[in-house]
Amino acid sequence: MSQVTKLLRQRTDPRRPPVLPQLSDERESYAGRFAYPARREVRRLMRLSPRLADLAVVFPGAMYALATRRGTQEARDAAMALIEDGAALKAVARALELPLWLRRLPLASHALLVTGLTLIVGGAIGNLIDRLYLGHVVDFILVHWDDAYFPAFNVADSAISIGAALVILDSLRDAVRERRARAAGTDS
Repeated sequence: MSQVTKLLRQRTDPRRPPVLPQLSDERESYAGRFAYPARREVRRLMRLSPRLADLAVVFPGAMYALATRRGTQEARDAAMALIEDGAALKAVARALELPLWLRRLPLASHALLVTGLTLIVGGAIGNLIDRLYLGHVVDFILVHWDDAYFPAFNVADSAISIGAALVILDSLRDAVRERRARAAGTDS
């Protein structure tokens, strides 16, 4: 069991919570990017260990899964141990079952998110294939108006941009739903 897992499982006196170090302004800004319900737990995890703080920066999906307590306790403990041991991010994702997470989302309620993430991954794979086979990405679409030129791009870049816009739109839609639900809960 890793040191972080032991810290998480420690029973503390509720009147005196453990004193954790403050986050730097940069780390605080990374924690602020997480959805409101998970933000407090993300900050707590980031304070527990420098490796967890780094995880929030380089692999926010894994940090979000840990903060929202997705999956079983054993899977989270295994992921925490891998993080503390400095394992590859792929091993952490596998321990948290993140590749399977996308398949479990109900398409009806998360169509924008699933479509957006699929476009992002597809575009990234397209650019990766270009890099592996050609050594560079071929940008072949050039848009201009008179002497004003937009930077050249390709279909993969378009897919990534559209996917990112859909993910942002989905998160904004979720935020509006949460606000309405909170407003409805406080009005009654």
